[in-house]
Amino acid sequence: EGRYTNNKPEGEWKFYFENGQLKSKGNYLEGLRDGLWLFYYESGGFKAQADLKQDKGAYIEYYPDGVTVKSRGFLDAGRSNG
Repeated sequence: EGRYTNNKPEGEWKFYFENGQLKSKGNYLEGLRDGLWLFYYESGGFKAQADLKQDKGAYIEYYPDGVTVKSRGFLDAGRSNG
């Protein structure tokens, strides 16, 4: 859920799994992910965070316990490089 401006996502957006659980949330700026994005497992547990600017930036992914780091890397237009 979110809004569009000039046919591009803008502002805060939330995405959900089919079961209604929150999948991810964060902000768009001129159609690109910008700022802190949070991602969740379908069970509702915390999965990852990414600090993005124009859809690029560092991310940290966690195991389902939400504490232990699974991986770290860099996202570039949504693709993992790490």
